[in-house]
Amino acid sequence: MNRAERLNAVLDLLAEAGQIDVDDLVAKLDVSAATARRDLDALASQQLLTRTRGGAIASPSPTTCRSGTSASSTRPRSSGLRRRRALW
Repeated sequence: MNRAERLNAVLDLLAEAGQIDVDDLVAKLDVSAATARRDLDALASQQLLTRTRGGAIASPSPTTCRSGTSASSTRPRSSGLRRRRALW
């Protein structure tokens, strides 16, 4: 099984269960734990899943506002540093 097939298999398993552990991937895909973690990290970097300690959960699908834009894109972005300074 090549990497692309493995990543698709991870997404399929995640779609079925909603969450997956590295140990489950090792058993089901016959890969090492390091390979399973690298695969999860690669999918997380593409925002296809959310990493957890020891595994991953399915990423929530982005919500869309009535205007057709993503809800997260309508929020103003502020620096956490500015918020902390305001509290001091």
